[in-house]
Amino acid sequence: MRDAPLHAFIPSDRRQAVDRLLGGREVRSIRPLIGGASAAVMLRLDLDGEACVLRAEGRPDGFRDPPRQYACQSIAAAVGVAPALLASDAAARLSLSAFIERGLEPPRAEKLAHTACAVRRLHEGQVFPPLVSYMDAVGA
Repeated sequence: MRDAPLHAFIPSDRRQAVDRLLGGREVRSIRPLIGGASAAVMLRLDLDGEACVLRAEGRPDGFRDPPRQYACQSIAAAVGVAPALLASDAAARLSLSAFIERGLEPPRAEKLAHTACAVRRLHEGQVFPPLVSYMDAVGA
């Protein structure tokens, strides 16, 4: 895919927030990331030689909570089980994270061991902020 200008992927009402999030860094390449269950716009960016992911969340609703999401990602990154959160703007529902290259699929037993280690590290880390109650989220 030929590189397109970044703003071609971003709704017009959030383009200034994206520019602030990037802090003037040069975008050398852009590649949409597809797959997964999220409706967020996900773009792999090469920023001055660093691979990053720009995530633009969908419209606000009772289930999306960007401030909590970014706090949880930062906590998980601090214990080595999530990509580093490089920058975020909760009001604009934008985040910039380190890009983690996907490796070869390890054998099942190795995946289970990695999962157990990740859970242990999460439990040893800071507690995640509380969730909104399910019924409050449905009401929103």
